[in-house]
Amino acid sequence: MEKEKTIRILTEMQSERCTPDAIDSLQANEVFVFGTDNEGHHNSASAKTAVLSFGASIGKGEGMSGQSYAIPVHKHRIEKMYDAVQRFITFAKKNTDLKFFVLPIGCGKAGMNTLTVSAMFWNAIDTNNIFLPKSFISALLQYVHLDPNNFKDIGGKLLHQESFGTGLRWSLYSDETLVINGRGAMPDYINHWDSYYGEGQPKWIGCEKYGVMPYRLIIGSGITYVGANAFESFGCLREVYLADSVVKLGKMAFFDCFHIEKINLPPHMSIMDFNKAELPLFYNKAYVRVNQWLIAQELISHIED
Repeated sequence: MEKEKTIRILTEMQSERCTPDAIDSLQANEVFVFGTDNEGHHNSASAKTAVLSFGASIGKGEGMSGQSYAIPVHKHRIEKMYDAVQRFITFAKKNTDLKFFVLPIGCGKAGMNTLTVSAMFWNAIDTNNIFLPKSFISALLQYVHLDPNNFKDIGGKLLHQESFGTGLRWSLYSDETLVINGRGAMPDYINHWDSYYGEGQPKWIGCEKYGVMPYRLIIGSGITYVGANAFESFGCLREVYLADSVVKLGKMAFFDCFHIEKINLPPHMSIMDFNKAELPLFYNKAYVRVNQWLIAQELISHIED
């Protein structure tokens, strides 16, 4: 969706598709969307309201019952909650005769950050029968300005280019961009702690001798696998772009890359590969997810709950 159109829709949502601050009753075509635990114990205040007033079933931790829809809250397993929210959005798109009033799920007793939860509802922006709380809409407006999908073309001078592996090539540019091109899998490498004389380590580890250290890494189309230890301790990296062809990350591929602020999830790669690659942004749960992007919370920490 175009940036200007998204801003217009979100601005209109603040007055036209905003969940009421208090819901005491519902029309026949309206649904109360609340957060609960995975087992459906419904212990929170909103969950109890769903049970007492809107027909929520005890023991049902996800889905529709009565005039309510339960979404399981997973504070420590963000991706499980993200998937549950996407299932809800799909359900709403298929039931256009209903209006869904989403509460600020996870942001009360569970203590989740509004930044984290609101981003899960990005795909609900253009779904006319989903109403969101004011706090979520305000946060989503900030995400639009962050523009995670903005991809700046390489604008620097080629400083160095070198072949490696089988039919692969790495290139370093003066705008602090490192590009990996070719077809197939990157080789695995040795962790620097086990490499006493630098043997078995990637050549780009010493790229500062060419005048720059890259802040941006682009894994080009055709690469299917990022090798083990390929970028471990590469603390200069801040942005990583993985081509859709990438299906797997090697062990510790991004170990100790504490400064990565933005990385995308290719469509055929498991989110858990970021854990295998020991990406700090992922295992520290310091990110919010906007569609295919994982973005550091600190980039948007000025948004208030």
